[in-house]
This record gives sequence, C-alpha cells and structure tokens, in this order.
Amino acid sequence: MQMIARFFKTLPLVAVLGCMSVQADVSIELELGPLAGSSTALGVLVADTDGDGFAPFGPWMIGTTLIPGEGFGGDDDVIVAVFGTADSAPWPSDTGFSKLISGIDYGELGVSEGDDLKLFWLPGLDDTTTSISAGIDISAFRSGTPGVGASGSFIAPADGDSVSVSALSSALGGTFDSGNAESGIAGPAPIDFSESLPVNGGIPAGEVVFLKLEISRNQHADFEENHTGDIGVRLLDSKGGEIAVDLSDGVLQAGTYYIELTENSGTGPGGYDLAVNLEGYLPDFWSKYGRQRKGNNIYSAAPRANQTIKIFIRSRSSLRIKWYVENDASVPDDIGMRFSGRKSRDYRLKVTQSGRGNVTGEIHSGSYQTGELASNGRSVFTALIKPGSRAVAKRKSYKCRPLITSLSDPFARDMGQIEIKVRR
Repeated sequence: MQMIARFFKTLPLVAVLGCMSVQADVSIELELGPLAGSSTALGVLVADTDGDGFAPFGPWMIGTTLIPGEGFGGDDDVIVAVFGTADSAPWPSDTGFSKLISGIDYGELGVSEGDDLKLFWLPGLDDTTTSISAGIDISAFRSGTPGVGASGSFIAPADGDSVSVSALSSALGGTFDSGNAESGIAGPAPIDFSESLPVNGGIPAGEVVFLKLEISRNQHADFEENHTGDIGVRLLDSKGGEIAVDLSDGVLQAGTYYIELTENSGTGPGGYDLAVNLEGYLPDFWSKYGRQRKGNNIYSAAPRANQTIKIFIRSRSSLRIKWYVENDASVPDDIGMRFSGRKSRDYRLKVTQSGRGNVTGEIHSGSYQTGELASNGRSVFTALIKPGSRAVAKRKSYKCRPLITSLSDPFARDMGQIEIKVRR
C-alpha cells in the first residue's frame, strides 16, 4: 500500500473588495522499508522550516509531543504527520511505512513548499506513544534524489503537485536499508544546571554527559571549569547546534542551552567540575539641574518622582540640564538612548554629548548608541531646552523622557524625566 499525504498551500487571490486565500491539495505517495530488526515502529515526518538543517539526536528531543505542528528537537523543525508501520505489500514478511495521510495544512503547520522533509522513526513503539522519553532509540532517513519508481524526493511539493517518494531496499530495487539510516537516542537525560547549582561528577571512558542551562534574560556568562582527565566541552543551543561563545567571557541570549562534556581519551574515566557566573546588565540614567539630582542608582523604565527633575519657569530663558548615562554592571555594555513620546512643538530641545557634539537627531530616531562602556563607565550630555513664546503665553507644560536600553539585554532599561511648568 502506498502513503498519500495531502498538503494545502495558501495562495493569494486579489479581488475587487480585498484579498482572500484558498488552499490547494498536494499529494505525496511515500514508501520506506522494509525495516530490518523491527516488528513495529512509529514514524514521524518532519519539515525543516528555516533551512538550517534538522536537529541531531540528543537530549533536546526529550519531552517532544508527537502531534502535527509541534517542534521536533527544535521549534523550527515541525512535525508534519505521525503514523505507524504496515505489514502488507511490498514486504509481506517484514514491516515498513506505507500509510495514507490526508488533510495536512501547510498554513496551520507553518510549512512551505520546498522545505526539506525527513522521516524519523522510533523502533519498537507504536501509535499509542504520545511523547519522546529519555533513552528512546531513534532512526532517520532522507534523500535529496528520487528513489526507485519515484517522481519526487523528501521535499515539500508545490501547490497542486502529486508526487511519489520512495526509499526501498535493494531487494525491492532501491538503495535503502536500515544500515544506511541515521540512528541515535533521545538523550542521555541532561542534568539541570544553574548559577546556584554548580555540578561535578565522573564520566566513563568515551561517554558523554549533558548539562541543561535555562536563562530567562540576556546575561554575561563566565564558566569556571576544573576538570580532571581529557574532557571536551561544547556549548550547544536548544536544538544541539554548537555556539561559538568564549565560555570565560561571553554573552548568552535568553533561552535554553546544553553543555556537552565528553571523555575524549577513550581510556578514562574523567571528572568534571563546572560552575557558571551570570551577570546581568544595568544601565543607569540620571540628571542634574541646579541642586536637583534625580535618578542615580534608581532603575525603572517608568519614571518615578525620584527620577524626575521639576522646573518652574516664567520666561523664555533657556534651561541647561546635565544628563548622565552610566553602566552600573560589572561587565562592559553598549547602551542606546531614545526619547519616549512625541516631540513638543512648544519647546526646542538640543542634546550634545561631551566629545561627540550634537546627538539630538540620533536620539529622536532611536539610533543613538554610546559605544562600549566599561564597568562604571559614563557618557555625559548637556540638554538645552528653550520654551517658545506660545509655551509661556499659554502656560504649556512639557515632559521630556529619555529612555536608555542595554544593547546586550533589551529588558535592562532605565528612564529619566524632565518636567517643565510655566508659572503666572
């Protein structure tokens, strides 16, 4: 029996009253097998939706929910279909995959024509399995060229196309056998690891240990290693891709990471001892006018009273205010600044930076950056504010709100406020 999968692709149709979309059927006839040594298996058809390749086997697959639309080893590897094996022709004495699947929707799944497809299977399991547990065996296969009697390969077809895809054994005229399929396990189960939970232990000869690190905000990371023996260390992303970060001085974005520790000598054993220090980013904005000094060492992106300079005026005299942007973190940082809110038509504002000149336009456009500031580094500005004649005549008040943001961690922000009111 042959497997037919119907895919739908959204197509734009321009009408007089607007736009609407329709979905066209796509058919895939797929056969793969027989599977040597397996009396049953659960198949999972997966699409690589961002073109960066499929996740390798590893602990990042643990916990995957086996339903269409879910990520498989990574959010951008999407499950297209899940199905069991068949014991019928063309392998009456063995088992393989040959099943009809229909009603698959590209739009719902986030899959596009041309995405690479790959068939994973879990030997010994059937369609009662709903998720991947640690230590489960996994095999996989894909080919970029059509197999015997096939008109297509493991690629999501275009709208309206009907293709056949096959991966059959040499006995059936093909080149597939279980020996040239990829194989691995979902694991080993990782050890949870955090700043407050340093870890150590032994690694048998040639074995691998994974540590799992969750980071909720972008932070500077400094790993302290004290291993014994020949231990290799790699930092991996949430789908097992290696990250080129200096482990003694690097910035990690918010997300999930795995540290892979490998006993390389093959004669072992080895030992690992690992801790991580995470440093957050802490931009600080404060201002000075006369005897008023507001905002120093107060960190809030919603201006408070102790971050606000209040000025009362009676005339059109220019006001000169000092602004300070400081890096209060213990690691270097680049800080951006912009104005929160609209420009005032009643007040003129000019901001200059020591050693850099007029930066008003950059701040208004949101393109201003301090450049790297060392720990406790500072940039100094002068804000010149001049009320217009209408501001004084009609007693127009004014609020200027500079907002600064760490470019290493967009959640690390601080704001100041200048509030001007006209007295009678």
